[in-house]
Amino acid sequence: MLSQAEIACAKATLLTMGKVVKNLKTYYKKCSKCHFCYRYQDHRNGIHNFSDSFLIGMDVASFIREFLQQSIPIGSVVKALSERVDNKLKAQTIVNAFLHFECLSQHDCDYYCVLCGYHPTILLMDLNLKFNFECPLAQLRLPEECDEADADFVNCN
Repeated sequence: MLSQAEIACAKATLLTMGKVVKNLKTYYKKCSKCHFCYRYQDHRNGIHNFSDSFLIGMDVASFIREFLQQSIPIGSVVKALSERVDNKLKAQTIVNAFLHFECLSQHDCDYYCVLCGYHPTILLMDLNLKFNFECPLAQLRLPEECDEADADFVNCN
C-alpha cells in the first residue's frame, strides 16, 4: 500500500516545445512496507519526469530523437529549443533527461552487437564531433627536447 502523496520538489521546471513552465510541484509516494519511493512517471499525460525537479514534454523528446536521427548534434538541438522557448536552457540537463527517456522507451531496432547479440540492453550514444580549426604546420613540429624514443612519441607527419 502506498502512502499519501508527499512533495518531492516545489519548484520543478517543465520544458515543452512551446514554453518553459516553472515553479511546478512534483510528488512521490512511499511503500508502507519497504519505504521505497514511487515518483510520478506517467507518459499518458505527455510528460517525462527526469528528476522530480526537471520534466520534459514528450514532444521535446520526440523532437530531439528526430534531429539525432538526422545526424544533427544535440547541442544544436538544445540551442534551437532555447531560442524557440526564449529561455536559456542547461544543455547537459536536457541531454540527461532525453537519455533517461530513451532508456525507458521500447525501441524497434535491428541493431546487432557482436558481444550482446540483437537488441542489446544498453543504450549507446556516439560522440559526434563536428568541428574544424586552423593549425599552422609549425605548431605540429615536435619540440627539440622531445625524445623520439619515448613511448608517447607521435609521428606528426
